[in-house]
Amino acid sequence: MAFLTMEIEPTPSTSKYNEKIEKVLQKFLKPNFVVKNDVYLNLFLTHLIGKENNKKLIYNKQLNEQCSQWIIQAYHLWDKDKNKPSIPILSLVLNLASHLSTDEQVFVRLNSQNVYESIVAIAQENGNEAPAAIVGYITLVCSFLEHKSGLQWVLATNYWTEIVDLGLKAHTLYIRQKAYEFVIKLLQKTVKFNKSFCTNLIKLLIKPLTDALNSSLKNIENVNTEVVNKELFESLLPTLTFLSEVTESLLKNYDKDCLQIFLELNVLETLQNILPLSQIEDFSYMIVKNWLNVLVFKFCVKLEGVKQIRELQTPDNKLFFTIMISELEKVHTRFVLKICHHAQTLWSYSSTRLPMCVRGGENIEFQNQMLIIQLMPVLLLTCQFLGNEKASSVMLNDDYRRCYIHKWVTISAIRTIKICFKWKELLEKKKDLIDDATFSFQLILKSKKLLNREKAAMFFQPLVYCLRDSLTHCELHPEVKSCPRFIRFLDSLIDTLIDVVTTFDITWKDSIETISVLKLACEFLNYPLLCNKLVVKGLKLLDMAISRYMSPDMVLLMDNHRDSVVAQTGTLLYAKCHDGSWEIRDSALEVVYTLSSNAHSKYPAFKNILLDVELPQLVLKMALNDGEYYVRASAVKCLQELIQSSEIWELYLNMDHFCDDILDIFQKETEGIVRKEAAELMYKIVKFYEFPEETQHRLHDVMTYAATGDLHWEVKLYSLKFWFKMVEKLLMDEGMIDRKFPSVTFSKEHRKIVTLNDVEVKRRIIKVLNQLSDIGCLAVLKDAVEDECHIEVSQAATDFTRRLLDLFKKYKFSEPSPYPEVFNVPSTPCNASSELGIITPPNSVCGQNNRSKSNSDSLPPTEATDDLMGKEAEVFTDLTNVTPMIYEINADKSDSSNADKILEDLLNSNDMALLQGIYSPTDEPKTTSIQIKKKSYLPPSEYLNFIFNSPHCSKAEQTKTSQSVDEFDSLLDDILEEYGTSDVNSMDCY
Repeated sequence: MAFLTMEIEPTPSTSKYNEKIEKVLQKFLKPNFVVKNDVYLNLFLTHLIGKENNKKLIYNKQLNEQCSQWIIQAYHLWDKDKNKPSIPILSLVLNLASHLSTDEQVFVRLNSQNVYESIVAIAQENGNEAPAAIVGYITLVCSFLEHKSGLQWVLATNYWTEIVDLGLKAHTLYIRQKAYEFVIKLLQKTVKFNKSFCTNLIKLLIKPLTDALNSSLKNIENVNTEVVNKELFESLLPTLTFLSEVTESLLKNYDKDCLQIFLELNVLETLQNILPLSQIEDFSYMIVKNWLNVLVFKFCVKLEGVKQIRELQTPDNKLFFTIMISELEKVHTRFVLKICHHAQTLWSYSSTRLPMCVRGGENIEFQNQMLIIQLMPVLLLTCQFLGNEKASSVMLNDDYRRCYIHKWVTISAIRTIKICFKWKELLEKKKDLIDDATFSFQLILKSKKLLNREKAAMFFQPLVYCLRDSLTHCELHPEVKSCPRFIRFLDSLIDTLIDVVTTFDITWKDSIETISVLKLACEFLNYPLLCNKLVVKGLKLLDMAISRYMSPDMVLLMDNHRDSVVAQTGTLLYAKCHDGSWEIRDSALEVVYTLSSNAHSKYPAFKNILLDVELPQLVLKMALNDGEYYVRASAVKCLQELIQSSEIWELYLNMDHFCDDILDIFQKETEGIVRKEAAELMYKIVKFYEFPEETQHRLHDVMTYAATGDLHWEVKLYSLKFWFKMVEKLLMDEGMIDRKFPSVTFSKEHRKIVTLNDVEVKRRIIKVLNQLSDIGCLAVLKDAVEDECHIEVSQAATDFTRRLLDLFKKYKFSEPSPYPEVFNVPSTPCNASSELGIITPPNSVCGQNNRSKSNSDSLPPTEATDDLMGKEAEVFTDLTNVTPMIYEINADKSDSSNADKILEDLLNSNDMALLQGIYSPTDEPKTTSIQIKKKSYLPPSEYLNFIFNSPHCSKAEQTKTSQSVDEFDSLLDDILEEYGTSDVNSMDCY
């Protein structure tokens, strides 16, 4: 039976690379070829095998032949000259050959020329110094298992034994993992037609176990069976790890034939007999882990077809719980926790094949038993934190806790309850129980992928009670707040709480304990002398509690928080925003952001919490003056939400220089992340409000610079959003709704209903174009489209411009003619009475003529348009003589000639005293602003010419651009260019 790989016929999209690929491959075989950085090679291989776009170019028939021939050429070259290839090139050959060899025809061809044995031998020679070569070698042999010819080759050679040996002895984890995968696949492929081979392979794997057992039995008189044998553990650990990976994978895929061999070879009995030899916790865990893998399969076979069983009839479960108790008596606490987690994993693989266990009509789920045992250290911390007497009182008087404990008892099996009572006696004596609880939290996070929402809520409840008891413990013993063990515990506890809630979206419907989380977070943060790490975690918990409405009044959708715990957060956050640690200030601002977001969306009363403690003013100061740029960025991000509340916006407007202070960020801030958030803030402001008239001129200057001159691409991108919103607002002012003009609209200008025919719509669009030209928007859009440095910026501007082009075409705009038309005018500052968008500079003759001859406000829309068309020739002569204006805005207005003279004097002077007079180490740094230059105004006619003629705006160019980004063709060009120049071999630009 042949396993043939599907061939892809040559197409223009695949065959176009062949010539360049050939050149690249030949360069790789040059004797003096040295790779300083193998990123190029990885990208090259990634494109060939289709990981980038799921198009496996290597399966193109022509390219397949080309790569196969290259591998043969490499083999002959290395075999003839006895030259060792570089490790990156050898790894490339091995990986490329492994993908080609999944095709049986390619395998037969290459094998007939003895290619495989040669390159495998080279890989083995380099194995000690190059793990990548060994990984490639294992991957290559593993690819042979995809077809019959390759499988026969593997069985006929001894390479499989070498790979098994690598799985046992290799120092590199990745090599061992590859060896495990190979053995698993080999067993799966051969068990159907060569069971004896699989039996021999498994015997080879378990041989160290049987040898160790026989050796121990011979020496039974000389050693005690309970003596800790560290050497035995170290010698058996590779075997136990190998077996664990193999059996778990086979169980996951339920390869019944393979697993049956393990039962036939009495692996269960062998492991059971070795277990008494272990007094090392990790040794016991590895033995029982393997034993459990095979035992679960045995359950599946014995109970196949059975739908339901009684609790006491569960086969072999008594032995499992007996082993658990035995390990508990050895005080192997972490063994129990880890084996419970592993048992849950195996249950997730096999639960559909095992019957349901029933007691009194109630389901007794195996997974619940493991969860209960796994949480025992967490539950018993209450006794250790509060003392047995107080803990008993709390349990009796807290109705919710009693209900919770009762629920756990109800779903527990009898054997589980026995284990819990047995373990309780042992755990209460442990002084390091808090460490076991911390370890339990880590396993909870690992177990979350095995849980549903209901079981996650079962995990969540004891976590809340544990946090509450921890706070009580802090009150009783304040010194523990500085204990590293307690700090690690609280850190892990809060992380687990946050993770469980966010992953499963736990609400009060799932657990009533959720409504106390906010109160607990506030209590925690009010404790003095907490370390910075815990304060940050507490603020994250507070943020989660607010964002998920974890307080009684928020659950009930009450908008009055004066007497609730939420009202305390304002004062708390104000204090944390003044903390000396920037991490705490930054985390506090995240909570302020959440409060601000809810203040304008769901809970308007939140704004009173912010205003009462003057948080808006504080956030603004932090945005402008904080010494850490991360904090400044977070503060500006908070402003984006704060300004959306009208009361807070009015508060900011009434402050001196608010708008100027925000605009100063673009000129004075050195960090791009802060300027990016400032650009987003400007977008939010223009989206919801209007800037004061006196700041409009500087606003447009600064945002022009931010969108075209800033060095940070994200600043440019978010500044473009500001300009896009400006265009949308102006079009909306002219009646556009949902990107189109309705048939009628109310005209504020004429105070009546106006019919929007094509002529009227065109008039309004022309008016908008002139307004956009006046504020510099058209020039910004043009520059952004032509931005060659930042693809994201150019793409965003192109997409928006294309939408404008569609709008113009929809309303029958055409490419402007060489002779003057209504939009062929330079744009200069205008007022509301400018005639149909014709904008004239102040004090110009044309402007005076326009003001004296006509006023568009006095005419109906259509008459005004006709009147304008008749006047075009008259006004155009004067208008075309107007030079487009260029503004230069300098932050420092010092005389440039004087500055040049000073620089010349400095360069020509040998007097060190002169330099000392200019700079002194004791001088405080002064904030200097960036000079913003050359703000240009683009006339509407030029802009229309640009978008109608620019290749960037055509749909064909859009398709071409999207295909060219991250193209394989571009990668090939880069490789060829790097090696086209002599003595250039950097290959590190990716």
